[in-house]
Amino acid sequence: MNNNNKKSLAVPKDMLKHYDAIILLTNDFASKYLNEEYAQLAQEATAALCRKKLSPIQSGSIKT
Repeated sequence: MNNNNKKSLAVPKDMLKHYDAIILLTNDFASKYLNEEYAQLAQEATAALCRKKLSPIQSGSIKT
């Protein structure tokens, strides 16, 4: 993994619980229906959403 991927997966400590819950769902889905590249993309997108100041991940259902 290069430095760009490590940086893109950085998640604030207070968002780790949300991130982990979402990643469990997306990794499971990707392993059944997609591939590793899509799993990585979902991880990066979730991490980016977790880093937003007013993250939409903080409210609502994890499955949504």
